[in-house]
Amino acid sequence: MKILREGQYVSWWDNDRKDFVFRRLLQKEGPLTYPRTFTALTTDTKSDLVIFDELDPDEKHIYQLLLGVSPGVYYYVWHPYDEKMLKWDEAGDITDIDEDQTAVLEYEDTPYNDPQFEVWVIPDKYPALQVKRIQHEKVIPRVVFKGFKFNYEEVTDPTVLDNLKKGRVPSHPISWRKLE
Repeated sequence: MKILREGQYVSWWDNDRKDFVFRRLLQKEGPLTYPRTFTALTTDTKSDLVIFDELDPDEKHIYQLLLGVSPGVYYYVWHPYDEKMLKWDEAGDITDIDEDQTAVLEYEDTPYNDPQFEVWVIPDKYPALQVKRIQHEKVIPRVVFKGFKFNYEEVTDPTVLDNLKKGRVPSHPISWRKLE
């Protein structure tokens, strides 16, 4: 994961403004680790939807995280952005989460001890997961989010905004994606 530094810029689409917003990263905190263990799953079972609202930052914070998962289950990750990345709901039907906004991950995609799925968490856009067992024996699913928390400020200077929008000043687009 390319960990961003203080002074760098990030951007994301704001549905309310119908435009991209840009933020300059300030102080970095971490590394942080957020593990979660689900209840055991048996044949043809799935977990309840788990919402990670404890990762919902306040209005001046943002998280850059990697998600790692344990083997033996499909992890349906609720994806709050209007982007389609990774493989989308190829593993089966899921009714508890809007499947157009659901990424399906397995251990091979992003191992628990070597996470490869980047997740950016901005205010009111935090992840939710549901797991479905794929092995014959009982499985206890585990996930972990590892990364950093940043303070940030909104970019309002018209000259800097223009340079960011035209690509003269680099910004890192916020997304959920498998690392290259």
